[in-house]
Amino acid sequence: MLGVLAPLVALARAGGSEHYNSGRSSGSGSGGGGDASFIFDLLWLAIRYPSIGIPVLVIAVVAFVIWSKLQGGEGSTRRALDQAEAQRRTTVSGTAVTQWVTALKLKDPAFDLLPFFDRSKKLFLELQDAWFARDLEPVRRHLSDATYQRLSTQLKLMDLQGVRDAIAEPQVLDLQIIGLEQNAAFETVHVRIRASLRDTDVLASFSDEQARAAAMKKPAEQFTEVWSFLRKPGAQTRPGDDGFQGKCPNCGAGFSGGAANRCEYCGAIVNSGNYDWVVTEITQASEYSNSDERAEGLERVRKTDPALSTEMLEDRASLIFWRWVEAQVTADPGKIAKLARADFAQLMIDEAARLKSEGKRRWFLECAVGAVNTRMLSADLPDDLASVEIRWSAKIGVGPVGQKPPNLPTQPQRWVMVMQRKATAK
Repeated sequence: MLGVLAPLVALARAGGSEHYNSGRSSGSGSGGGGDASFIFDLLWLAIRYPSIGIPVLVIAVVAFVIWSKLQGGEGSTRRALDQAEAQRRTTVSGTAVTQWVTALKLKDPAFDLLPFFDRSKKLFLELQDAWFARDLEPVRRHLSDATYQRLSTQLKLMDLQGVRDAIAEPQVLDLQIIGLEQNAAFETVHVRIRASLRDTDVLASFSDEQARAAAMKKPAEQFTEVWSFLRKPGAQTRPGDDGFQGKCPNCGAGFSGGAANRCEYCGAIVNSGNYDWVVTEITQASEYSNSDERAEGLERVRKTDPALSTEMLEDRASLIFWRWVEAQVTADPGKIAKLARADFAQLMIDEAARLKSEGKRRWFLECAVGAVNTRMLSADLPDDLASVEIRWSAKIGVGPVGQKPPNLPTQPQRWVMVMQRKATAK
């Protein structure tokens, strides 16, 4: 058991996913009853034969406390289970990988897996650097608009909490394609990234040098994520002419970035997915699910809207979720007003007014998202509805304004966000 429960720490990295808590525990699943039975037996022994049972019970309790401190307690158990689940969910056959690469080459003869992995590795490391520096502009051209906006929102929330992620020595250990989705509107490649880094949380006032020094005191730990890269069908690989070479992926002219991510020569929006791969989602591997497990009703809705993509829905749902959190943390419902129906926004306005009148505020500490998956779509007139599941966790609470938050427990959450649009929308 001690070997199975060895500590496997989830880390500080872009998106703050080191704080994600799946809620898995040693009591979950088929072997959970063994622990309860063992405890019951100890208690029965202590009552029935106190001269023997009580000393054994005391020794067991002391041993458990010591072991828990060494192993990180329940968090270590959960992380071990998450790691095993990540392995199960992201293991694919070599035959499947070959089929996916062949399918990509049929539409894009210049596509090559090794250069694609080199770019993915480079982006992973550059995003960690940008996250550490709290400035995402250097990698904005490689992120979808919604991904950039939600990561920026997370940085704002961390700053409001007075903390920053301290990162040192990020390394990519392994990359593998674990899924490909192709339809009339988009191509999406899912890449498993196994990596390691040193990390810790420090005060937001720490300089880069102080933060890096603090991270270097921590051991390097491993983690696994799934990055989803999306582009439009017809986009072609242009070796040497892409954002990593400082060029527009459409015309090859020099491109230095900018708020609109628009090429000044050809007018192309370089992070639109029309010309090159962009990141639309970062999923914790323990929560990853392939396209066969989700999106009931997708094909039915696509009959009237062939370009509909679950990746785009999930990208937008992630943005809405983080704006919803930001609206509550800042007590400013305007943060979500343009992304929600009027009656939904009004509920938040009323709640913010109530808390303000009581001199209180809401906390979402160490908030992190594990996965966002489209579960069901319906095309009943006059509106389309999309039910999108969000698996997340946070330390949630309400307390007086101006006071330090209490030591709140992390609460795993599985919510369904319902998104609505007119049935005639495309």
